[in-house]
Amino acid sequence: MSATPRTRVDRRLEEVRRFLHTAFDHPELLETLPEEVYVPAEVDVASLFAPERLALLHRIARSTNTVGELARSLHRKVPAVSRDLRLLESHGLIRFRTEGRRKYPELLRHFVVVPLHSRREHATAVA
Repeated sequence: MSATPRTRVDRRLEEVRRFLHTAFDHPELLETLPEEVYVPAEVDVASLFAPERLALLHRIARSTNTVGELARSLHRKVPAVSRDLRLLESHGLIRFRTEGRRKYPELLRHFVVVPLHSRREHATAVA
């Protein structure tokens, strides 16, 4: 029986809690965490993290595939996958490793911070 999405989220949250609890006693572990990606408020977050792009990120996190292999496994066209990967790369979420003529996208970030307002809006609200 497969876990429900809620169960998977609860399990992942518990893993993060245990890691953070351990990190208090072993701060050197925090160096293993990747930097966060800050998405500017001007970016359409819903578009950036559209279901197709999230599926790409999940697939990249779980396996090493070329761009063509990713496209086939997700039943998408290679140009569309390439375009999405370039966008994700421009936001610092992935990078490409090249071996000969093959390109392998690699996940760079596991955490993304999305501000709910721009600094300009915050400065105006505070003033």
